This record gives sequence, C-alpha cells and structure tokens, in this order.
Amino acid sequence: MVHEILTRLIKLSNDDSKSLREYVAMLEVLASNRNLNVDIQQEFKMLEIEIEKLPSYLIGEERGRHDNAVMVAKQLFKLNMPLEQIAQISGLSIAELEEIDKSDE
Repeated sequence: MVHEILTRLIKLSNDDSKSLREYVAMLEVLASNRNLNVDIQQEFKMLEIEIEKLPSYLIGEERGRHDNAVMVAKQLFKLNMPLEQIAQISGLSIAELEEIDKSDE
C-alpha cells in the first residue's frame, strides 16, 4: 500500500524534489499518527528514487554553484584582483564578471 502511495506521490510531484520531500514528510507523520509500523524511507529507497538525479535538484545545484562563484568574485573584486584572475578562480566569464562589477557600483 505504501509503495503505491509513494509511486502516486512521485507522479504528483512532477520532478519537483521539494514537493516530493514535503509529501513524504506528511506521509511519515500520517503513518506515525496511525501507529503504522511502516518505514516510509525504506519504501522510498525500494522505489530506487535518486533525488540527486531529478532535473529540479540538478537545476538547484547548478544555481547554488553559480551563486557561490558570484559571491567569490565579489570578494575578489573588493581585494582589487585583476579581472582575468577573478575569472580563472571563479570560473565565471569576463562578461559575467563585468556585469557583476557594474551591479555592485
């Protein structure tokens, strides 16, 4: 039964890992409230769901890396480091760095 519910929740979430986590958390609470001796996480693993491979997870991960690179670049600008070195360290393009530098003025 839990397997079927999880399968439907996966379809309902449409590759939105945040929604899926929320649905699974709600399911765990409901199972606990009804004293069901069901390990939701074990059932979840049995479905071989790898959240790290969901498109929404990958997009968020990429955004996080980019945001971190921007933060590093801003700090390096404050140290008056040359643009080429900032590009090499941060992995951002010269064009992106010029935009970041303009927006901080």
